[in-house]
Amino acid sequence: MRANNLHRRAFLGGAASIPVIVTVPAVALASEPDPLLELIREYRRQLAVFNASDAETDEEMDALADETFNPPYDELVWNAPQATTEEGAIEALRLANEYEHFGDPDMMRSLIGAALPYFEGAAS
Repeated sequence: MRANNLHRRAFLGGAASIPVIVTVPAVALASEPDPLLELIREYRRQLAVFNASDAETDEEMDALADETFNPPYDELVWNAPQATTEEGAIEALRLANEYEHFGDPDMMRSLIGAALPYFEGAAS
């Protein structure tokens, strides 16, 4: 009767050869980058470059702004893509909140408009 008993070593050795099926939520499989999130990250990177500069005159600062954060800023204000991930939508709301303190309604409106469709779609 000993031959019918399943020993621990035999079980572990046999279990290693059994294929495991894992289900992953579809959201986790989405490896597509979120264009809004990438644009916000680029804006923050370029703003950090600008803030770390040693530009002193208005002309130097204007030129540096045009080379660094102004292009992604303009894109965020005038042509922000819609968020495609929760992280992108949340970052847009976070940045909109920061701009509320600066009194920039165009940036706030654009970012909220880019984030809201994600949440409306996620809720349905």
